[in-house]
Amino acid sequence: MACKKIDDFRAFLQEYGFLHDVRVHEIALHIKNESIAMFTPDLSASIRYSDNEELPRESWIVFKKVSEVYLDIDIENGLRISRACLIDGKEKRIELELNEGGGEASWKAQRAAISFTFGSVEIKTVK
Repeated sequence: MACKKIDDFRAFLQEYGFLHDVRVHEIALHIKNESIAMFTPDLSASIRYSDNEELPRESWIVFKKVSEVYLDIDIENGLRISRACLIDGKEKRIELELNEGGGEASWKAQRAAISFTFGSVEIKTVK
């Protein structure tokens, strides 16, 4: 498993299309370690047009030094990231807008369902 620390998360989000259409298969909240890890089968889902075979696919996105966690999700039909948004301020804060399931979301299904502050982020590529 390759591990890469992301120093400029804003640039990472731009490069990866703000994670649009990236499916989330697992979310792990580690209270003691103050971290949140999200598993995706295809981190590069929003940039499919790229011919670069080196792009990460199966990956864990690991946020460290996490606090102020807000979760409001319904997992019955699965989750797909609609947009990831980084908010500047005293601390880095991320908000993920999620669509339920794999199809086009209705306006009711789109919401900032996960948000938290974090200190750093790294990508652990499985394949």
